[in-house]
Amino acid sequence: INIRELRQDEANEARDIVVSGLKRQIVTYRSALKFFFRRIGWVIMGLCLVGFYLLTSSLRLLSWQQCLFVSVVLATVFRIHICLGVVYSKFLEYINSEAELQDLYPWYKDGGKFWVAVFRGKAIGTVALRRTSETVAELKRMSVVPSCRRKGLATRMVKHFEEHCRSNGIER
Repeated sequence: INIRELRQDEANEARDIVVSGLKRQIVTYRSALKFFFRRIGWVIMGLCLVGFYLLTSSLRLLSWQQCLFVSVVLATVFRIHICLGVVYSKFLEYINSEAELQDLYPWYKDGGKFWVAVFRGKAIGTVALRRTSETVAELKRMSVVPSCRRKGLATRMVKHFEEHCRSNGIER
């Protein structure tokens, strides 16, 4: 595994790794549940509940209690997935509005660094440095493709990042 600076021809591949990592962090059922308990969510659930109840009771295969139970379950599942869709749409808005993610290569040329971990000619991880002052920098855009996780690659990338900081007078 070789960790080196991003080349322009790898920018799209690196962007895909970064976006994939962000998606795994942001678009989750946990984040969807934050929307689940908002007021509009209860309105949607009420409408779904009535609709599913009318649908299941019109089939006349179940008692009213069973229809109600099935309707509650279906409305809840439907609501969770609507909330997940809302989170995903917000994620896409963020990705499309973030200028840095549109073209990574030029973004890190002025004072920053963007490295890719390459294995057999394929980028498998990313990490970036953004200077906030002469002696302070932040680690950004760190991501590893799912098939290469839990193998120590992220640790190696952080060590590479820290070595660069030490050798360039970055203290924090």
